Amino acid sequence: MEPLEQLKSDCEVEDNAPIERSDTVLNEETFEKILNVVIKQKWLRTKNAELKYLVSQCANNESLDLVFELLERFTYLDPNEADTKINEITNMIFSDARISPENTIFCALHNDPHSDSAPVILQQIRNQLVDEDGWSERHFINNIGSLINLYNGQENIILVDEFVGTGYQAKNLIKRLHQKSIKSDKNRIILYVIARMESSIDHLNDTIDEYYSTITMKRGISDYNTSDETALKILTMRNLEENLLPERNNQTWKSLGAGASETLYGSRIGTAPANLFPIFWWKWDAQNRRRKNLLNRGASNAK
Repeated sequence: MEPLEQLKSDCEVEDNAPIERSDTVLNEETFEKILNVVIKQKWLRTKNAELKYLVSQCANNESLDLVFELLERFTYLDPNEADTKINEITNMIFSDARISPENTIFCALHNDPHSDSAPVILQQIRNQLVDEDGWSERHFINNIGSLINLYNGQENIILVDEFVGTGYQAKNLIKRLHQKSIKSDKNRIILYVIARMESSIDHLNDTIDEYYSTITMKRGISDYNTSDETALKILTMRNLEENLLPERNNQTWKSLGAGASETLYGSRIGTAPANLFPIFWWKWDAQNRRRKNLLNRGASNAK
């Protein structure tokens, strides 16, 4: 069974599962907040202990309100939803009449042996095309390093990934194609992703020809509040971050997420991006104790 198909099977059980119960006593207002967010965000149905832990880290009503505001705004894709988004990408790609097996090559946008979601997306697209209409395995390259070695003059270089945050990592990888003279006036570099931060668009414009996403997200605090409200909520978030251990085993987190992205995105097909607010994924509290984090993140997928 393919990895994404296995995850989809697992999630069928999760979706039908009742909301986890807990012996922890909550006041009526907090209980109602948790109930409302769990109804809206079904992925939280099996995260009862993690939600209660997050609530326990809130020292006042301002921090509690902010946490639930962000959870309400969160975009989380289960495997079925991710599969739908990958199909949207496939449909976008092949609505372009300029793309054919004779002039196109695909590549997962990564060069990291620990990368997870970009190869999954490439595999899903490959599964839909291989052995049909002239497409074969040779059209699909697993990483940027291999693309540099195998590129053979195709007019369309299609890069795929799950998520782009600041765009810095994506830009650095794509710059390698420019440095190796693979990018020219005779070809196009086109990037397709499931989700991106709106701010990444301008940052990548000078390195790619076209950039498409099924979801475009704004900053979780700054783009939804007035300047005065934003200043207060950013301060509240930084106070929450004081509960986090700054560094452990040469790994660290950035305030408000990498690049101060204020990202509110996660999925079951990949680990959480470093652009996500660290209170949702960092594993260690200020006393070096293991936290009950809502999401987990690999060490090397800052976007």
